[in-house]
Amino acid sequence: MTVYVVGYGGYIGRSVYEYLQERLYDVKGIGRGTPYPMGFKHSDVVVNCAARGWKSGDEDTADTVESNIMLPMRLHER
Repeated sequence: MTVYVVGYGGYIGRSVYEYLQERLYDVKGIGRGTPYPMGFKHSDVVVNCAARGWKSGDEDTADTVESNIMLPMRLHER
């Protein structure tokens, strides 16, 4: 089993990654610019620590949904 930490480049994602790594999990970090992982299995785990912040004036929520929800769902579908 591999644990994928989405949002690895951020403070929380990096902390979760290091926590799991210290406990000897097979952990892989996924951040901006990381190539899409191949070989994802249904026994693998995705921890989503990624979040696109919202700011005043953002009316279209599609980007937020895409970055916060759709990437982990795509990983699961593989």
